[in-house]
Amino acid sequence: MNKLTTLFRASIANLKRSPGFVITVLLSLGITIGTLLSAVSLNHLVFVKALPYPDHNSLFVAEGVVLDKGEEAYRGLHTYPAVAHLVKQQSVLTQATGLKYGNAFITSLADQPKVDIAFTTPNYFTLTGNQLAQGRGFDDREDINKALPVAVISHKMWQQRFASQPDILQQTVQVGEVSYQIVGVTAETFVEPALHSIERKTEVFLPWDFITQNEQAKNDWVNFNDKYRLIGRLASEISPLAASQALTEQLNKIFKERTAGVGFFKTISVKVDLKSFEQVILGGSKSTVLMLLIGVLVIVLIASANICNLFLSRIAEKQRQMAIQATLGAEKKHLLQGIMMETSILVGASLIFAMMVSQVEVMFLAKYGSDLLPRVNEMRLDIGVLGLVLLFCISLVALFSFISIKAVNYRSLRSMLQSSGKGTSTQVSSKIRSILIASQVALALLMISASLSMTFHSQKVLNQDRGFAVNDIYELSIDAGNRKLTREMRLEYIRSIKQALTSQAEVNAVSVSGSSAVSTSMWATSAALSQGSSNSIKPNTNLVDEQFFPMHDINMIAGSNFSSTDVADKANVVVINQALAQQLDIDNVAIDKNLYWEDKADPYRVIGVVENTRLPGIEAQPRLYLPGSSSLNFIIQMKSQQTLSKVNIVNLVQSVDGNFKVSKYAHTDEVYQQLLFRDKLTATLTLLLTIATLFLATVGIYGVISFGVRLKRYELGIHMAVGATKKAVFMRVFTEYAKPVVAGAMLSVAIILATLVATDQTILDILPLSWLSVSLTALLVLFAVVLSCQLGLQKIVNNKPAFLLRNQEG
Repeated sequence: MNKLTTLFRASIANLKRSPGFVITVLLSLGITIGTLLSAVSLNHLVFVKALPYPDHNSLFVAEGVVLDKGEEAYRGLHTYPAVAHLVKQQSVLTQATGLKYGNAFITSLADQPKVDIAFTTPNYFTLTGNQLAQGRGFDDREDINKALPVAVISHKMWQQRFASQPDILQQTVQVGEVSYQIVGVTAETFVEPALHSIERKTEVFLPWDFITQNEQAKNDWVNFNDKYRLIGRLASEISPLAASQALTEQLNKIFKERTAGVGFFKTISVKVDLKSFEQVILGGSKSTVLMLLIGVLVIVLIASANICNLFLSRIAEKQRQMAIQATLGAEKKHLLQGIMMETSILVGASLIFAMMVSQVEVMFLAKYGSDLLPRVNEMRLDIGVLGLVLLFCISLVALFSFISIKAVNYRSLRSMLQSSGKGTSTQVSSKIRSILIASQVALALLMISASLSMTFHSQKVLNQDRGFAVNDIYELSIDAGNRKLTREMRLEYIRSIKQALTSQAEVNAVSVSGSSAVSTSMWATSAALSQGSSNSIKPNTNLVDEQFFPMHDINMIAGSNFSSTDVADKANVVVINQALAQQLDIDNVAIDKNLYWEDKADPYRVIGVVENTRLPGIEAQPRLYLPGSSSLNFIIQMKSQQTLSKVNIVNLVQSVDGNFKVSKYAHTDEVYQQLLFRDKLTATLTLLLTIATLFLATVGIYGVISFGVRLKRYELGIHMAVGATKKAVFMRVFTEYAKPVVAGAMLSVAIILATLVATDQTILDILPLSWLSVSLTALLVLFAVVLSCQLGLQKIVNNKPAFLLRNQEG
């Protein structure tokens, strides 16, 4: 033990003398191993770890399929009575449960938030393991046709909307017009099965009966909906195929009976496919996380190769120290023990740092990736994964130690002190060193060019000119419920709500429009220069008033805006944008041109042309604006630095009609920033990848150059002894390594060109390479080479020639 302690202390002392080497290894290995730990954890979660539900392999989703003349027409559709029937009448699924996803207003809260809800039958909580923090799930008292108004809320809702009140089970929550007694709160660790979409998170669970109180709807076998799910546990003695056939036969028989006489449904039939929970929840994400792991493994291999180069350089640097040890009687195994101890300390410290890096990455994934990748919120540091990574670290210790000791010519160490110092005992041919540098440069150019291109592309989207203002502008959408409002009633409500809003001191102006400037679901119509033309354009269409363009600061290029009379009379006039004018080939003569919109007999006169507006990642689309909207959608422009809370808005709207609900109230800039989220994430990650790749490339190139410089110590000492300046020595070394750098650059260009030819340049659609990114990459790699030469020569040029000629350092 004393011997081991002495060796440990000596290794620590040696490493303290090379802080640059230690920091470089720690950063390189720590970041790459930490990322590997995260990637392996994610793959273990997706491929190995069981779903967090009891006997999860027996859980299945019965997916409805609609057939027309025996051919599949729609998938993932059910009707209300079909699900209700199968929950009660089939026998292949035990604990069968119906689900209906939706959203609703929590009217008992001041701001009346619109939240995700799920209607379900009692077995749902049993199937998912009854993971409750308080209270209970649904039981037989809340079964179909019992209509008992109770609710189970999510742990998040209890915390955020009820401030974790301890008496939550004595409270009610009003959803829409019905008040529900809260009987349970899901556990914080509860993972809702993502059977609808990854990003959807239910906040309130309600009994099945409250989907609708309409008896006609409960017996409507033709109203298919993609929000229904039928789930259950498959009986052990039945195969999924046999179960699907049994369910199909049973459901199709009753479907045909209930739709008999409905002409359109004569050729329609239904069937049921069973899919496991794992298939539905994971979907196609397995290939995504596997590709992520492969990419990380490539980076780890690159980092490992670079660290090998650093260790070679360090061995060359330690030649004199090892020669002294050998002269004093140290055997080769003693040198190996010292090398292994230093390597173990470095890799062990890197593993500790890697665990911290991995924890940060897991937190990042949980916060920003939960809507993109399944199960990331379940990621934990698994002991099995940690053990696997630990074995990898042990193999790295063995690899680095083996390469280091192989580079030592033990027999020549004893004679080294008596030699003139014309070299070292560590020899790696210049050809191999050139190949190492060329490969490092080629790989760096490829990876940095790719990541920088994606960074620039995302940055271009982030910086693009929207063509409209977002400051102090809010979007307001109102839900009138199930009431049927005539156009006249809607217009009267619009006037009243607009008047209530404009009377507020904080409000500058109010516009009424069919959709906002940042809407991604625009109304597509047709427009042509002549009636019945086959060359019609399909522009995105919006109904607006005279306030819309000035409020959004959308520039009017030609003509004029709508007048209040145009809006009130819904006049046959239109405003178009540049893109539509160009597609119609009337961009210079658009004003007073007649357009035929949809199938209308009377033409619409163009009175104005506005600049294009753009949404993230989408080229400017042709847009057509019509006057006069009867939708309950408003654009509110606040006075500078002023705002109204959602509670205030809810009170204003309900002062007009107590049955109205605020379905959306959001700052336009916040909505636009949400559209930019993916590009922000891409820009951040690819920039980090660029920095990491450049760092690793510099480490690798530095290792090779530093090693080569150590071998030329005697030769460089002669040049300095005869008067060579530091600059001349630097240029001599840089010139020597310029050839492999150029070779590596040419190799990367050849790979890029070959890839473009092989993919018929379709790779550019996925990876938008640009001359800017390639040029900047070349400059960055050149900087890495210059820096590596400078660092590799630092100890040489700062020494006296006499020391170098004796193979010493001053």
